[in-house]
Amino acid sequence: MKGTVILPCLNEGNTVKNIIKEIKLVSKQLNIELFIIAINDASTDNSATKLKDADKIIEIKKRISLANVIKLGLQESKKINPDFIIHIDADGQHNPKYIPDLIKPILDKKADFVIGSRYLNNTNNKNLKYYANKIFTRFVNLITKLNLTDSQSGFRALSKKVFKNMNLISNYTYTHEEILFAKKNKLKILEIPIKVKPRKFGKSKIAKNIVKYAIYTIYDIIKIKWIFYKK
Repeated sequence: MKGTVILPCLNEGNTVKNIIKEIKLVSKQLNIELFIIAINDASTDNSATKLKDADKIIEIKKRISLANVIKLGLQESKKINPDFIIHIDADGQHNPKYIPDLIKPILDKKADFVIGSRYLNNTNNKNLKYYANKIFTRFVNLITKLNLTDSQSGFRALSKKVFKNMNLISNYTYTHEEILFAKKNKLKILEIPIKVKPRKFGKSKIAKNIVKYAIYTIYDIIKIKWIFYKK
């Protein structure tokens, strides 16, 4: 049994080394190989030197979107042929201690796709990002007839059924595309409650221009829905 962990990194030198350390600790505790694929998205801080303990490091010279970073991680993961894939952020807000909870439904064959929800059971405070996420989540629920609480969570686990034939086309919102793909292919999606840590260093890349993010995200969701559901 083995899994890959896709770890995007953009100027997270203060936190990413510890995230890698904690993932390796979880791997040891579970006695399951977690192969860490770190993707340095043209960081301008010391991130490159902090990624050395990852199992695979992909260096990007010119910054690309997060969706395209995830595409690279998925492509690399498929070469390894894991039993599952985990997405986790490098900014320290996602706690690797939840990894066992994310993968357990997959290992028990009770779910194909598990999302760590920040808002299931009201586990986190409401802020601007909460209300923006609520709008996107309602939109996705309307399209898919699901009842998700956190469609944008980047802390998630995918079984082989999900990622084996999935080739992302979005340049902006991989989180929603993965949900649409799983629903289109009648795969079981489950949410589990998580708590995120406050960001101690830097600022959210999304929050810098939330209006632009919203426009591109909605456009991508509509485009993906049209492409998937016309087939």
